[in-house]
Amino acid sequence: MKSPIHTAARAEPARLLSTRMVAERYGNVTVRTIERWTLDEEMKFPAPIRVGRRKFWREIDLAAFEREKVRALGDEKVRAA
Repeated sequence: MKSPIHTAARAEPARLLSTRMVAERYGNVTVRTIERWTLDEEMKFPAPIRVGRRKFWREIDLAAFEREKVRALGDEKVRAA
């Protein structure tokens, strides 16, 4: 019998996006806008991962953030009706 370690599916490594790539993802906003979003606690924008002096965002974290914003928008529309 194989151990669970050998039978578990291997996870894909997280894709990291640079600050510029994140800015492009959100309609070519400025890098400064991304920095502001990161500092805005109410917005709950994902925190970057630092590698040396550079910042990167996990694509999976950004996708989760987007799904939550869409869900919240849907909840607001239901309450307004």
